[in-house]
Amino acid sequence: MMSLPTTRKLALKNKIVFGTGDYWHSPTLTANMGFVRAVSQTGMSLFTFEHRPRALTVPFQLLYPLFCFKLDISSISAMEQLEHFSHNHPLNLVQLQPNHNEEEEEEEDVDDLVVEDHHVGQCNMCEEDIYSFHLCYYTCKNCSYSLHKFCAEIPKTLHDHPLHNPNHNLTLSKGFPDPDLYFSSNKEWTCGLCNHKRNNFFNYHCSICKFNMDIICATMSQQKINHPSHHHQLQRNPKKLVSICNACGREHEGTFYHCTTCYWFWIHQNCALSPTKLLIQQPTNHTLTHAHPLTLTYSFPNIDQKVKFYPKCRICDTGFYIYFWVYRCDKCRYYVHIHCATSKYDQFLRPEPSRI
Repeated sequence: MMSLPTTRKLALKNKIVFGTGDYWHSPTLTANMGFVRAVSQTGMSLFTFEHRPRALTVPFQLLYPLFCFKLDISSISAMEQLEHFSHNHPLNLVQLQPNHNEEEEEEEDVDDLVVEDHHVGQCNMCEEDIYSFHLCYYTCKNCSYSLHKFCAEIPKTLHDHPLHNPNHNLTLSKGFPDPDLYFSSNKEWTCGLCNHKRNNFFNYHCSICKFNMDIICATMSQQKINHPSHHHQLQRNPKKLVSICNACGREHEGTFYHCTTCYWFWIHQNCALSPTKLLIQQPTNHTLTHAHPLTLTYSFPNIDQKVKFYPKCRICDTGFYIYFWVYRCDKCRYYVHIHCATSKYDQFLRPEPSRI
């Protein structure tokens, strides 16, 4: 049970903050799953949506649709301290980039060889890195335990989950009370929804029917989403299938979202829930392959392709198709494929060419 003794104001005026697909057409935002309520005293909505998100909506890949909105208010409330079930000590809120000014940053002529200190630490729940563009996170003053704000605020128990028996509750934990849920001696297990193998990863499980799902699938419960890459609502396919993804152009096996209006538009869940902003690094030594955050673009900019004489991916050194998604650097026109940027295998990553 979380304890919320105090709150803290975050100076987030004109900052991008996070939301989910359910909120894309909603006039109000509820304080659910760590998201912000943005409603004035008169009930008027205080946010405006942006078609192309510019900030990471969640701390790690494959969790929520990439929808975010811009607040027109001077500050929002955040819990300054909380008691989290996963740790014995209280966790304190740490605000990142409190004096950040987007306009000044865009005007700065920063050389892309200057290494910027984006990395803050690692989240002990999702085991993904914490970066400065996450705006804030929780950490323990007594030890090195840290959590993304999003991870810290997901509920310990889920009731009436749409992808499971509504009469059964799902409980969040790092292990399983029943050892039969592990399929190997090193405590690997498989998510009951996406079939991804997990190890040392928080999960939601049902003690009644021995069902489990990872926190990614458990919090991504919407059957329909409004994705910024497409102008129609996307429906989650109830069955796993093998198909070509219209986001990356590669063949995937698993869960897909498709457009029931166009029929031709199919995107795999991994691509549909990719972060809108990320930093790529070597999996072995965590060295950044590029100093700046990369922004997800839903088609290759045609004017950039002409100006840059058909640039190649800076990771795999192959070309791009203009209709597929790409990660790009807004400062120095650094381009990578979406699957190369999110891959964690060394063979997909190569160091940047040396410059004299």
